[in-house]
Amino acid sequence: MCASVAGLGARQVMLHAPDQFPEVGRGTLVLRREGHRARAMLQVVAALTGSTAAVRALPPARRACYFPEERALPAGAAYSQVACLLDCRLTHIRRVCGCVPYFFSAAFPDVKTCNVSGVLCIGGEHVALRFFSPPGAPLKAAAAAAEDGPALNCSQCLPSCSNSRYSVEVLSWHQTVDETSVANPQFNACDAYIDVHFKDLSAVLYRRDVAFDDMQLLVSFGGITGLFLGVSLLSAVELGYFALRLLAAAARAARAALGGAPRPPLAPAPAPAPDPPAPPLYAWLP
Repeated sequence: MCASVAGLGARQVMLHAPDQFPEVGRGTLVLRREGHRARAMLQVVAALTGSTAAVRALPPARRACYFPEERALPAGAAYSQVACLLDCRLTHIRRVCGCVPYFFSAAFPDVKTCNVSGVLCIGGEHVALRFFSPPGAPLKAAAAAAEDGPALNCSQCLPSCSNSRYSVEVLSWHQTVDETSVANPQFNACDAYIDVHFKDLSAVLYRRDVAFDDMQLLVSFGGITGLFLGVSLLSAVELGYFALRLLAAAARAARAALGGAPRPPLAPAPAPAPDPPAPPLYAWLP
């Protein structure tokens, strides 16, 4: 990309994800030196993050992230934490100033575009727009509230469960106007030349997964108990069986105590009469 920086001290280059709005504070400056040509090489490193089905099954409050289809932003952009924080600032601007900047008029057709007084109102809120309280940053929000007033409440802006992050490595140098570039003759006709490309042909893919769920906790607890205490499922059943027997015996004892004196033992049954003696075997002989 060839650019002219005549009369300017620098050019600002902003690189952002395709589903996010550019932010001025995140740009890269290409400085100009008098009598020199500036050349900047911006090497982009991509990192992708995905989540498994086990993470999707968890409620958002537990997994602490949103999938793109779970939340819709009024600005119409795909959900990301950066877009949500931007929408949080726009909500504050609409509430305080009653308008939106002109470059957001298409996203909010029912809200008037800021005129000069609206722009001055936004400028007066620059301190409040600088600090917000996203999830996981209570110390930053507390410090901002103590120093410059209350921070914006953007605690609903959880990170995205699936997102793409682009980091930029900047290499820049200058050449005098008398020097020429043989490799790229187009550079000779430019005050500044910016080369943007991916550093590697591949990207780093991170996967967010559930490391320890309730079932694994139950299995781990049972294994540790069996290892150190010799407890098994059969021993637990036996423990319950003997506990029930103990309770039954205690109930019988309590019932007997409430019933009064114990009953006298029953008299033994009379012994049966002995059989008559058998006749002698040879009693018929003379």
